[in-house]
Amino acid sequence: MKAQYETQLKYRALDENGDMSITVDLGEVRDDIKHFAAHFDNRQQYGIGTPATIEISTSVDGNKFSYLVSPTLQSDAIDSAFYVNCNAVTARYVKLKVTR
Repeated sequence: MKAQYETQLKYRALDENGDMSITVDLGEVRDDIKHFAAHFDNRQQYGIGTPATIEISTSVDGNKFSYLVSPTLQSDAIDSAFYVNCNAVTARYVKLKVTR
């Protein structure tokens, strides 16, 4: 499925604890963000594992983020995913923080 809005990822490498955050710039402030989803590979034999926790935060300016939710992963042998439906959120930036 093709994304309706073009996004840009700001990738930050793993920190000293092995955690990672990804910030998505939606390109403009949107007031109709209602759904969040992500998929993670779960191939332990290759050293790729599912996150222990996930946090979603949003921001209008890219500096001050407000915590939104910590979704629960739905897992199987090959991958893990989460889907979040919520009341409309106003934001330009969406941050996904994962811990191992």
